[in-house]
Amino acid sequence: MQQSPALEEIFTLGLATASASLSETTGARLTLHSFRVRPAADFPDVAEADHVDVVAGVAQRFGGALRGTSVFTMEPEGALAWSRSVVDAGSEPQQVISTFLDLSSRVVADLVAVAARAMYSSEVDFDSPSLRESSRVAIVIGTHAPSDTAVVTLGFDVEFDEAVHRAHVDLLLEPKPLAAHWVGVETE
Repeated sequence: MQQSPALEEIFTLGLATASASLSETTGARLTLHSFRVRPAADFPDVAEADHVDVVAGVAQRFGGALRGTSVFTMEPEGALAWSRSVVDAGSEPQQVISTFLDLSSRVVADLVAVAARAMYSSEVDFDSPSLRESSRVAIVIGTHAPSDTAVVTLGFDVEFDEAVHRAHVDLLLEPKPLAAHWVGVETE
């Protein structure tokens, strides 16, 4: 699977869209620091496999012309701080968790919606998000995606309240619709 500058541009635009939306409503900003496309068979690489720390993760299926599963991950302390920056002080723990699910789903929805419109002139439907607590690698592998699935990984910073926290979105895209409609991403 080859890197596609056009695909990177589309997902960078999606992250910028998510950042603008979050900035208006929560004051948070998202800044991309890494982008990668590869088959699921190549996930994880050596550096990723060494990171087995537990993260707060949100997995969510999406469908339409662009189909797959998203995995949003962040260190638990960052996820908690981000959620608490939005909810009222003294909120119940369930409200904090619900807020993290909402924030991460909004990021993914903007990423995927921009890509679906750019690549297919199509909209996307999302299933309900689910919270996962494990390592990022375990959450992604736990989706049971076939080895020819395209994994689009975006690493970015979430900036809010003068703090910066690292996050990742791994989009596991079904290969046949992707290959059939997008030049530059090949499946074997």
